[in-house]
Amino acid sequence: MLCTPAIAQTTVYVDDGGVCPGSGTPGDPYCSIMDAVCSIKDTGGGDVMVSPGTYNESILLFRDVSVISTDGPEVTTIDGTGQQCYTRDCILNTNTTHCSTVIISSIDGVGPTNADRLEGFTITGGTGFFRDFPGNEPDLLVGGGIFVFGASAPTITNNVIIGNVMADALEPDVWYGGGIYVHSNSVNTDPAEPIITNNVIEGTIVESQDGQGSSSTYSHGGGLNVGYHSIPVIEGNTIRGNRTGDSTKTRQSAAGGGIAIYSLNTLPSAPTITRNVIVDNTGTDRGGGLSGGPRDDGDLSTFIPAFATISDNLLVYNTAGVGGGIKAGNVLFSLSNNTLVDNEGVYGGGLNIGPTENVGEEPTLANNIVALNYAQIAGGGLYVDTSLPVVRYNDFNGNTATASYTPSEIGGDMTDPDYI
Repeated sequence: MLCTPAIAQTTVYVDDGGVCPGSGTPGDPYCSIMDAVCSIKDTGGGDVMVSPGTYNESILLFRDVSVISTDGPEVTTIDGTGQQCYTRDCILNTNTTHCSTVIISSIDGVGPTNADRLEGFTITGGTGFFRDFPGNEPDLLVGGGIFVFGASAPTITNNVIIGNVMADALEPDVWYGGGIYVHSNSVNTDPAEPIITNNVIEGTIVESQDGQGSSSTYSHGGGLNVGYHSIPVIEGNTIRGNRTGDSTKTRQSAAGGGIAIYSLNTLPSAPTITRNVIVDNTGTDRGGGLSGGPRDDGDLSTFIPAFATISDNLLVYNTAGVGGGIKAGNVLFSLSNNTLVDNEGVYGGGLNIGPTENVGEEPTLANNIVALNYAQIAGGGLYVDTSLPVVRYNDFNGNTATASYTPSEIGGDMTDPDYI
């Protein structure tokens, strides 16, 4: 039997101070990251080693290709400001008006693996990628900084994802994921499974336009948006100063200033959200630090709950109308060993749980510290709305509610004696 020899991987080099276009050698580096990526994507892949500099481009990553900064995000920037997207054939799409700074997507069900890395960059200037649904206008605008789609599982690590803003008067009603958007359409068989670790995700804005008539617009996932068919590992990141929505807008639904999670419990496993610092984020309507909810079947009669394992995170100084730290309704989240301190909301300074459409589809809260949070009306620590979450072995301490700072750890359908 004849065996086809494996195609050797290659290391190519990029330096924005080189002579363009370059050939990719250490002595004659490419001056564009995309030139380097395209040179090896069909020849076995390899590593693209990027020297310090500012690279004004939007880039597209492929399986078996890693893009790595040699000196880290402090001195190496990918700036997508005003840039157009590339096609999978490495041709600049001159018809695009918006683009993510980095696009990572599967091709024919084959995408990057955990071995493929995006590492060591400041990623800025992204304004989002249009997801098209033929015959179903308007489209979605998603993934300001990084767009991860389909059966893709890259490792995104040691980056600073900052200043990616999705906020102008475009037509789409649905805007998701200012820093990172993760999703797949493969109905649970080929979920997106990236590892997102040790990044700073900061200063992103997701702000859709006013709703019209009886129709609302949606601004979800300021730092990250985890879509229905996705199983990311989000670990050890700092997610701070991100915002969804604007209180001056009308008929705008804004949730998940830090993270929004919608992974369905029909997936083979749950997303993992662990050891993150989620600080100073704003979800104008719901979930300043983190939010999550179900998918409905379109006629509001059947709800498929989201699920995730959320543990060992610090949520501090986050604000929202409902659920300053966390807002979750109709979910099967496991919330354990988290610390929620100094978050603020109208109903539920620390957490707001519910309502639940399907009995038994409530989160579990265990071994959390919920302290010194403030609710403008009720539930300084936890507000329960038409739900029966499992609440055990938590430490509720020093949470207050109402303008007179009346002590109130638990509010809504439950009171302090129910859980303390």
